[in-house]
Order: sequence, then structure tokens, then C-alpha cells
Amino acid sequence: MIDGSVSIDNDILHSSDIICASTDVLNNKSAENPDLSIILATKDRANLLDQMLTSLGLATCGITCEVVVIAAESHDNTMEVLQDHGVAKIFLEANHLGTGRHSWPQLYNFGFAKAKGRWAMYASDDIVFCKGSLSRAVSLLDDLPKSVAGGIFFYRDIYPESPDWGEDGICFSIGNHLLMNYGLIRMDFFREVEGLDEGYAFYQADSDFSLKAAAAGKPLVPLPGCYLVHNNILDRLKQGNQAHGQRDTERLMKKWDGILPINFPFPYRISSRPDYQLAYELPWRVRELPKGVSEYWRALSYMQRHDYLSAIDYFDRAIDGGCSHWIVLWYMSVALAENKNLHEAKRLLGIVEGSAQGFEQAKILSGQINQELEAKLANSFKHTPADQLTVTIRSKKVLALLHLLGKPLVVYRRGYGIFRRSLNWWKSRYLT
Repeated sequence: MIDGSVSIDNDILHSSDIICASTDVLNNKSAENPDLSIILATKDRANLLDQMLTSLGLATCGITCEVVVIAAESHDNTMEVLQDHGVAKIFLEANHLGTGRHSWPQLYNFGFAKAKGRWAMYASDDIVFCKGSLSRAVSLLDDLPKSVAGGIFFYRDIYPESPDWGEDGICFSIGNHLLMNYGLIRMDFFREVEGLDEGYAFYQADSDFSLKAAAAGKPLVPLPGCYLVHNNILDRLKQGNQAHGQRDTERLMKKWDGILPINFPFPYRISSRPDYQLAYELPWRVRELPKGVSEYWRALSYMQRHDYLSAIDYFDRAIDGGCSHWIVLWYMSVALAENKNLHEAKRLLGIVEGSAQGFEQAKILSGQINQELEAKLANSFKHTPADQLTVTIRSKKVLALLHLLGKPLVVYRRGYGIFRRSLNWWKSRYLT
């Protein structure tokens, strides 16, 4: 028998904090209007469920949280695990939805109808939350305008099918919109769009919901610093839902064709990396998210794949869509520099430095670009015949550099006529 358990890193779970799970969260029956509702359908995965609920307590310290469980008939100790963790809201699937198998959106629509939180999550029993992640998510989302429909967690698979799923990231849906795979949804918005489409059997209901948000102009945003781990060992073994997957995908494409772009996403994932943390702060740096923000996320995903030409194209589209904050210009300048569009990168960096004074990374990159441009200029003059070396002065440093090369120089300086200077004069004037 497959256990499915996974060891949990200290940044996700620490045994000394487990008391928080039982006292502050899962047994908190006094909260009439909790900050957060976790909706969970489960069956026969007690070991995974136990890990998930343990991590949930540590992820929600400082906020009020309720857990709403839709429990199928299990043949393991699922009910015992729920009781051990103090889960009070348990609805037996057969009693409330009838006998037989119910679709994923049917189960979760029922759970959402029982939820009382301001924010809610369709969770699963095979995930493990990082410590403090849900508390942070609620805090971040509470700081955003109501036009934001929800926030998405970065996650990774324990058993990744490709390298991208082995690092913390967020997926794109068709049409290259951010996919609400794991994250918090504003309950008012969930009700506004009448929840999940129950026409899907197993897959794509989350993609459909993400497209509802895009169509309504209510963006979903990445949640920086909010992580979870998907223990997908059992997903790798089950094959019974594959036929549903094809039918559900066909339904999704047909439903949204003509309403939104339905091209399959590429790149299909955006990752959380140390040098991109600033990028994900954008929603908290602007009053309202502009239309072009979806192009911005896609530009970042191209950058992460070192496709800088495509990244530059999508940064341009983002700016055309009103997404022109200095953070956007900063990452575009990096892409330009990597693509060797140095003069354009330098121009953008000037804007960044003017808008974000004290932003050291921009100063460093600007200095590197200046050095590279000067080196290129020096190299070009090394290969220019002396009798053809006539230039328009642009900087004192360039003049000094040219003289150090030992070439005769005729310089046209705007408004001052023709100057000839000896090497020693330039060295003493500009290099000492």
C-alpha cells in the first residue's frame, strides 16, 4: 500500500508550533465571520489529510479560519483524523448530495455555499502549506482594492512531470491568464459569478473560474511569499480521470471561443525566484491594476526562459495597456540589456533611477552598461584607420579613452570649433 506521506521542511512545519493548529484555528468555533474558509473534499487519503491539516494550523496563526469538509465514504481513518484536528464542519457527501459520484465543481460549490469567510480556498488533501502562508495571503489581499478577485499561491510538485513543476510557480490557463490552481478567492466575487461551472466532470473548472475573473476585469494576482507543496504521488498513479480531462478541455475551449483568446498557454508557468520578488510586488505599488498587467506576467515568464526578445515584446504590450510603473520598466531594461539593446536599456534605466531614487540595482546595471558601451567604442576605434578617425564629442571619458589608444584625433565639439590636444594633457586633465 502506498503511504503517500512526505517529510516536511522546517520552513513549512516545526513541531514546537503544532499547538497553534489545535488552539488558534481548527477548534476556533467562536468566529461567526471568519477571515478565511478552507473548502475541502476528501476520501480515503487519511495520511495526506493529516499532514495537510497540521500544516494548515501553522499557516493560519493570527487569523480566524474555518474548515468546511465534504467527506465521501472512506475506508480508512479519515473521520478520526478530522476529529483529531478538531474540524467541526463535516458534511457527508451521500447525505447532502445524494448517492453516486459527484463532480469536482459540484462538491466545491456545495462547500462554498456553507462557507462564511471573506476569503475562501478550494483546497485539496494532498497539499502542505508553508508556515504563515495563509495569514500572509489574507493580509496581502486585504490591502488590495475590491476589483481584485483573488490571489494565487506559488506551488511545486513533489514528483514533477517536468523541471518547471519542480520549482515554486503559478500556471497559466488558456489565453495566458493566471490560473487559480491554489489560492484565495474573494467570496463576494465567487457569488457574483455563481461559483464553479458544474458542467465540468473533473478538470478545467478552475481554468473556467480563472477566465470568469479575466472576462469580468477582476484580476487574479500572484501572492509573493505564499507557498505550498503539492504531494502528487497519488495523482501520478491514477488514470481513471484522463478521459474526463479531454472532454473537459474541449468544453472549456468551446465555451470561451469568441469571448476570450483560447490559445494554449506558452510559456505555461511563471516561477518565484529571488531576483523576481520585486516583480510580484507590482499590485501593491499601484492604485488599480491596469489592463496590461496580464501581458506583464507573460513577459516575466519569457524572461525566466531567457527568451528576452519575446519578453521585450510583451513588456511593450503591457506598457501600451497602461502598465508602466517603474518596476515594469526595470525588468524591461534588464531584458533589453540581456538582449544587448544597450542604448535602449540605458534610456529606461534613467527613468527608473528618476522614479525610484536609491534603487541600487538600477545604478549597478547602468554602470555595467556604460562600461560595456565604452569597451565597444574603444574596440571599434582600435580597428579604424587613423586618417578616418573623426568623431563628434559626447563625453570627456570617451576623449580620454581615444587618446590612450594613441591615435591622432580630430574632434568636433559643438559650439567650440576644432580642438587638438596631446595625450599628456588629456591624461592630466581627465584621468588624474
